[in-house]
Amino acid sequence: MNVSTNKASLNRMICKGDGFAIALAEYEGSEIAKKFLNEKRYFLKATNTSYRIINHYTKIGLVNDNRKKQTKWRKLSVIDLIWIQIISQLRKFGLSLDKIKATKQSLFYSLAKPRTKTPQLELYISYCLLRQPCLLVVFKDGFCELALLEEYKQTIDLFSPLDSHIIINLNSIIQNIFSKKDLSPIYNISVELNNQELNLLLLIRNGNYQNIKIKFKDKKINLLELTKDKKIEKRIIDILKESKYQNIQITTANGKIIKLKQTIKKKA
Repeated sequence: MNVSTNKASLNRMICKGDGFAIALAEYEGSEIAKKFLNEKRYFLKATNTSYRIINHYTKIGLVNDNRKKQTKWRKLSVIDLIWIQIISQLRKFGLSLDKIKATKQSLFYSLAKPRTKTPQLELYISYCLLRQPCLLVVFKDGFCELALLEEYKQTIDLFSPLDSHIIINLNSIIQNIFSKKDLSPIYNISVELNNQELNLLLLIRNGNYQNIKIKFKDKKINLLELTKDKKIEKRIIDILKESKYQNIQITTANGKIIKLKQTIKKKA
């Protein structure tokens, strides 16, 4: 498991899953994906933001303008469209433009080795296009992290709580841009187990039993029958004393016990 290594305290770091480095390498090798996200082919009207506001963002360094001649129409990439919507969302939460500059720096820093030019935003946009749930986690000074939903949950579960932050749904922003295509995230369904179910799962994972039979009463687990081969190291009378309710199946050959199967009955 890797942990992001930017200039953040431990309480502002998101755990990255084991497949993070693989996903980054795969994206680095995908020229088609890079071109799709970075090619300047959209006009300002696609942002639903006025020219005056975009022009102001450009002057203060929030939005890049790579036109060689200012007389030409400004064109934007998918990355630009998403970033402008992120700015709009952060402004609604009351973040100052200076703090949003810190967000920009966090989003567009290189993810890996110095020669790697992929900003983390590009990688997580590609996750969203594959319909994986992605979050933008922004702290009070503007510093931010991007995370898959599972990465975020894993960080909360395994480490100390993150500093106070706001969460922006990156999938929602991308769906808004590509409104004609269903890019809604696909969530892994998790189910909370009660104590009976947890105990049963532990018995299964323990691997000591060849068969586990479950009996229900009133839609609840009432009785478990656990069957396993028993090593013939004790006298039969001692094995009988091991459990109050059990069945013993004995296999013999040439007058000797060669196999003993024990089924224990226990209340769930």
